[in-house]
Amino acid sequence: MTWCLAAADSKFTYEPEMSHGDFDMCTGTKGDDNFDVDVDQIIETATDETPELIDTCTTGDVLDEGCVLECVYMGDGACDEYVNIVQNTATADIPETPDTPDVPDIIDFPDIPDVPDDTPATDAEEIPDDSGPSGSLGDPHFRTWNNDHFEYHGQCDLMLAKDPEFAGGLGIEVEIRTKLVRFWSYISSAAILIGSDVLEVRGSGDMQE
Repeated sequence: MTWCLAAADSKFTYEPEMSHGDFDMCTGTKGDDNFDVDVDQIIETATDETPELIDTCTTGDVLDEGCVLECVYMGDGACDEYVNIVQNTATADIPETPDTPDVPDIIDFPDIPDVPDDTPATDAEEIPDDSGPSGSLGDPHFRTWNNDHFEYHGQCDLMLAKDPEFAGGLGIEVEIRTKLVRFWSYISSAAILIGSDVLEVRGSGDMQE
């Protein structure tokens, strides 16, 4: 698996008036300086010039820096998508010291009557099928054919597989696009190039889709 793709190698489309330079947050140095932006300066500028953006990106009195970057670089559509994903993600508050009930030294168990031996057997109840859609969010994790494991937290386009000899020389490339949200990144879309044809599949911020 290679690192972030250059604009010429990326097969993805972009939001209106956006380009590879607007979206990509990887410097191409294989992680040494993955984010080549001054986040503090961007937040300071947004606070002075677009305070409503700061309000949009504040959840639970905590400013989401990733949200600010998304809104500044990607525009209103991507900003709304980001906020929607964050606000619809289930969270849990875990106390530092869990409450433990007082347990008596001796526990009185109730008397349980004996079960008669001649009790007739009952038919087993059929368990209803409550299957439904499932979803997951988190840093993209990858495992190669030789069982090596990788994970990536960032925002750019990545090449997963490339075979120029596929289908008698027609060639195939498989790419994914990762996007940053609060505390994690996720795979937002995938693109497959076979010959000169590109199929792009995009995900949804809705956990039910």
